[in-house]
Amino acid sequence: MTRPANPGADADTGADIDPIALLESLVSIPSVNPSLAPEEATGELAIAHFIRDWLVGHGVPAVLEEAAPGRPNVAGTVGTGTGKTLVFCAHIDTVGTAGMTILPFEPRREGGRLYGRGAFDMKGGLAAVMAAGARLQKEWRAGSGSAPGTVLLALSSRRRAAAT
Repeated sequence: MTRPANPGADADTGADIDPIALLESLVSIPSVNPSLAPEEATGELAIAHFIRDWLVGHGVPAVLEEAAPGRPNVAGTVGTGTGKTLVFCAHIDTVGTAGMTILPFEPRREGGRLYGRGAFDMKGGLAAVMAAGARLQKEWRAGSGSAPGTVLLALSSRRRAAAT
């Protein structure tokens, strides 16, 4: 599956963001945590770049912060208000694919569900965080041009060392 460069809506058109198309793009990017499945060891570099570029393309300032060599986190900032700060957090890595009976990085819709590695844990939540951040940024800019507070998007490449 070829993932679109900027799935969902284009920030310039004002159309709504399609979080399912975004989720499909996220699932199609292997991001296996090398400490959980060293034999697959794709790491999170490709998905971190995709996330940062998607957020920036939707008006959300975002940067990469290297947590460990080749394992960046993504940090985004929505709004710059003087009020309270809220943090949305998600991890961008997945466990390995051993034992899967479907192609792990080819998202498939069936019966109202999306299947693929990470679709549930946690790329679905990641897509929701990204879409919510972009939507808030768009609404706050369209309104008074300022936000009542700040929403930080903390998207981490490092989860626990062993899945339990």
